[in-house]
Amino acid sequence: MTLTREGPPVKRRTGFTVIELMVVVVIIGILATLAIPYYFSMQARAMEADVRSIAHIVALAAEDYATQHDGIYSVAAADLTPKLPGARLLKNPFTGAQTEPQFGVAAATRGQVGIVGVVQAGTTVGYTITGFGKDAIVVTLLSGR
Repeated sequence: MTLTREGPPVKRRTGFTVIELMVVVVIIGILATLAIPYYFSMQARAMEADVRSIAHIVALAAEDYATQHDGIYSVAAADLTPKLPGARLLKNPFTGAQTEPQFGVAAATRGQVGIVGVVQAGTTVGYTITGFGKDAIVVTLLSGR
């Protein structure tokens, strides 16, 4: 005895159910809530690393100037800007503007790098370079006085 089915052929359903799709959406949402804050944190840390890098570039420019001028430092834009890469101001990593470093003042806002001279008897004998990160000073470099 064989069993056979009479009538139209049965259509087989393919695809996903609404419940399965909703589970996938919830999982993606959970992953996004974990990943997005981490991404922004890493982005801020990368910008702060750029601030440190700019501070070191400015220190190299100041040391290069002092080497060529018998150990006398300068914090003047006219003296140090030609020593920077491309002989121009550097890009602030937080704003994207070519405004760094700030000459004669300490860093005070996001992404700023400032250079201040150390003066003894009217001669600039050193420097202090500061770099401001997302919320605070992230680097302070002193000349080897």
